[in-house]
Amino acid sequence: MTPAQGGVPDPDRNALGVDGLTARSAFGAIQVRIAGLCALVALLDGFDLQVMGLVAPAIAGTLHLGAPAIASVLGAGPFGMLLGAIGLGMLADRIGRKRVLIASTLVFGAFTFATGFARSLHAIVLLRLLTGLGLGGAAPSFISLCSECSPTAWRSAVLGVMWAGFPLGGVAGGFLASTVIEGPGWRWMFYVGGAAPLALAPLLMGWLPESPPYLVAAKAGARRMSGAVSLLDRDAVDVPGIGLVADEELIGRSDVRVLFRSRRACGTVLLWIGYFMTFLMLVANVTWAPTLLHDAAGSVRDAALALAAFNFGSVGGTSLAGFFLRSFDRRRVLPATFIGAAFAFGAVGYVAPAAVAVAIFESLGGFFLGVGSSGLIALAAAFYPTMVRSTGVGWAMGFGRFGSFAGPLVLGGLVGLGWSVHATFLALAVPALCAAMSALAMGRAGAAADGPFVG
Repeated sequence: MTPAQGGVPDPDRNALGVDGLTARSAFGAIQVRIAGLCALVALLDGFDLQVMGLVAPAIAGTLHLGAPAIASVLGAGPFGMLLGAIGLGMLADRIGRKRVLIASTLVFGAFTFATGFARSLHAIVLLRLLTGLGLGGAAPSFISLCSECSPTAWRSAVLGVMWAGFPLGGVAGGFLASTVIEGPGWRWMFYVGGAAPLALAPLLMGWLPESPPYLVAAKAGARRMSGAVSLLDRDAVDVPGIGLVADEELIGRSDVRVLFRSRRACGTVLLWIGYFMTFLMLVANVTWAPTLLHDAAGSVRDAALALAAFNFGSVGGTSLAGFFLRSFDRRRVLPATFIGAAFAFGAVGYVAPAAVAVAIFESLGGFFLGVGSSGLIALAAAFYPTMVRSTGVGWAMGFGRFGSFAGPLVLGGLVGLGWSVHATFLALAVPALCAAMSALAMGRAGAAADGPFVG
């Protein structure tokens, strides 16, 4: 079998496996640049997603909205993210990670900025839906790009630090909201959240390279491939007669059915369940916790700072996830983190409205979810080959975004039924236990198949 057919490169034909080259390349300035730019997009993603939870009480007051209407506002963005993650994730496997990432950043920046000018419920819902398309499309692209440009030994750690930008955006949003909402007004949250990605897009165009494994697998031109690979190992492409090939099987056109072939079906389903439950908890908490805690304590500042504590904990968890996954058996790490999240969320309802205690348990919940979400992202990136990586990550993120969409609606329904703060947070612990069982099953499936789920 020849390299072009997806076999092992033949050294007698001067074939250089680009995936192997990327895997063993040094972690240098270019990797720092890629991870940094992707982390900035993740930060803006996190900021934008959590803006709605922070401004929801103010929007409800301005437009005189009840709980069902607020639930539709909170759910519109995640529903758009579901569509964007699946559709644009598949597109990134066809036209490239960089192009889709830049386009997605421009889309969610423009519609976030426009939301600040909305004057009706329908306008806000539509704009949040369109914003969600861009947010959903960005994540599969920057996860795949960052993974494919990182050495194997660093991959989990790099993805963890990169994804830490997501909760860090929530931290920034929490502190900004604590002064802006009661000062200039809630609309300025959208002005700031929209202007930043629009300013970042030109930097992505000029400073972000395309993924070398993607270029080789997509059979891009020799000059474009050599230019990308030279960023990782300049000496390798200076050897006369060297040809760049993919080390792995070239699957061909990206298709969701590929995610269930080659013994990937069980892992795909378990990833989808894990993503669904994790993002359901994450987004339900960041969107409804400010409103619930505001109603319990009567203070916008205390509610915003509690959410900031959640995000601080999540920053720590996502940053350290790579260390935990490399140092300990991930078959035990992930189930344990989700059990910890269940305990933390259940405790928040018991201690509310005590501001300090709420902040402590919110930070613990953020830490455990940070480790869990970052671990799932690293697993998804490792589980799929290059030509379907964005598709695989996109579908997993799509189920996560479906959880993001369902979570606020479910909690909104519980609030509408008159559930107490205690009962509502206790209900939020249930999906954490489901995620723990899914993670436990991932470890057993990986051990049985000797696959990437093994620690």
